Amino acid sequence: MNSIIENNQFNEARVISIPHKKSQNGDQLSHHIDLPYYVTADFKDIENDIKKYKIFMSDNRIYIRRKKDKDEDESYYFQEISNFEIKILQHIQDEKFPIKLLKVKNVFNLEKIFDIPSDLFNTLGSFENCIARQGNFLFTGNALDFKMLKSYLFDKMGNGHKIDSLGYQVGFKFWLWNNKVNLLNGESLAIDENGIFTYNNRSFYVPSANKIYFNNMSAFLPQKKMIAIESDVSISSYLQMMMEVHKDYSITAILFTISSIFQDIIVNEIGNFPILFLYGPGSSGKDQLADCCQSFFGIPQSAINLEGGASTLKGQIRKFAQFTNIICHLSEYKRGDTKLDGTIKGFWDRRGYEFGTIETKVSTDTVPILSSTLLTGNEYPESEALISRLLWLEFQSKAFTLEETKNYDILKDYTKKGVSHFTDTLLMHRSLVETTFKSKFRQCKENFIPKFDVKHTRVISNLAVLGSIYDIFKDLIVFPFTYNEMIKHFEKCTENQTRKLNSSSISTKFWDCFLASMRGIKDDRIVVFRDLRLDGNNLCFQFTSCYNKIQRQWMQQYRETAPNKAALQDYIKKDPCYLKEVSSIKYEKGKNARNTSGYLIDISKLQIQDEIINAIEWQICEQLAQ
Repeated sequence: MNSIIENNQFNEARVISIPHKKSQNGDQLSHHIDLPYYVTADFKDIENDIKKYKIFMSDNRIYIRRKKDKDEDESYYFQEISNFEIKILQHIQDEKFPIKLLKVKNVFNLEKIFDIPSDLFNTLGSFENCIARQGNFLFTGNALDFKMLKSYLFDKMGNGHKIDSLGYQVGFKFWLWNNKVNLLNGESLAIDENGIFTYNNRSFYVPSANKIYFNNMSAFLPQKKMIAIESDVSISSYLQMMMEVHKDYSITAILFTISSIFQDIIVNEIGNFPILFLYGPGSSGKDQLADCCQSFFGIPQSAINLEGGASTLKGQIRKFAQFTNIICHLSEYKRGDTKLDGTIKGFWDRRGYEFGTIETKVSTDTVPILSSTLLTGNEYPESEALISRLLWLEFQSKAFTLEETKNYDILKDYTKKGVSHFTDTLLMHRSLVETTFKSKFRQCKENFIPKFDVKHTRVISNLAVLGSIYDIFKDLIVFPFTYNEMIKHFEKCTENQTRKLNSSSISTKFWDCFLASMRGIKDDRIVVFRDLRLDGNNLCFQFTSCYNKIQRQWMQQYRETAPNKAALQDYIKKDPCYLKEVSSIKYEKGKNARNTSGYLIDISKLQIQDEIINAIEWQICEQLAQ
């Protein structure tokens, strides 16, 4: 027999005899080991641990071997050195931040699964601090005992890879939700309650899927929303309902969303990815359409509010690195912030931000852009470079009918049920996108150049991305629109976008010259109560007299000829600040004031509103002083 188990008469310990070696006369010598009587573990399950490590675990405790004093027969006993059991579920290798995923359970059946930086497992003091933070977990062994425990745990631990960014995993060729793994072939893997799964004989750890963070509202909140949700809503029904509610705006939104699922392929081929811009007044349906797009990736992520300034520019970029191939929403865009405009342009170009490291004086790391951008706002950009990078959807304010409101609520209910299972289905066609996108994109670009009267190649490139995705999936998905309807919609979008491209620079220059002419020399100045008057936010000005002065200021300020009068009139009438043309208005005060025509605008929609008001007040004070 390999071992003999006996109960002593006091029932305080089990005496174990383990064959050790033979004496010179051939007799078998044994170790005699006393096990505490309350140890319930079967000896055969812990025998190898005792022989190799002089340590074992049972009944939520750790035991270590001690030698009895001056015993000639080499007898030992086991001492309890903790009130918990411990296991290293995984060592997570990382160049800079290796961690160990631990599982501990104490004698009160309190169980915790948590990760700690790997170097905190090197010394007894740091180890005790880590486990004490989790609750009543007490280690009473000495430094030598801890060294033996490390040897025991390290030999038994698993090795794995930690995944911080959910979505498509480029190196491993699968899509990771926070609640399952999509293998891109119609099959999936479960993630256990500890956030662990095994694929191709390799273990992976997903911190956000660990049950210890389930009720923690501050930890991994965005990742917890990215889940695969099954529902009885079909993709054809959902897309059709989007069209009924949001009309042709849905064409761009649907194709942008599907493109985002495969954006790493697109970026690899063309070096950039379109930005979807939903522009228009409040309550026009922008936010619901944004939610529809984001629902393909689980529960819609919270929008980053650009107006509030709560998130720094670097913080916004980090948000785009939390996931791979999903959509991030930037809301409440406000024009006039050149740094913000530059950052958004970087999202199209896929430029993250770099930061220095301590390895060398010149080494840097990069926070990448891995998600696509959905931008919403009541204002539109003035930068030509940013406008040309956008997929332009211009919403109009309208009163919704009872039928439209009913459809809106139905779509909202569909979205609440969950539609991320659509993405699981679409991912099965990833290899098709990989093999055909490049040729489809080039063909669409060639076809679109003569169709759309746009001078910016970025605009055509953005539309070609959507067109190629339509061409790839048109036989796999029942789209609620035809190719011709898509082209007609693109024509409308590019007309609006071209108008903004043409007016953005011209309109800005016009109002800058308008303001400068109000402050100019007295004989060549736009004069209050002669050329203009202000009532509240309503500014009325006589266009011809103002244009004559602006024309000269334009040449002086920009060293170029101002657009002709008719062209500028057209730009002003298409500007959001324009209200109407007034046929008869008095600019002067008094009985002898004559009636004349003018343009009425809403000054609150001008970026330089305060400067114009100050210039008007300054002129009035000057007139009163005279």
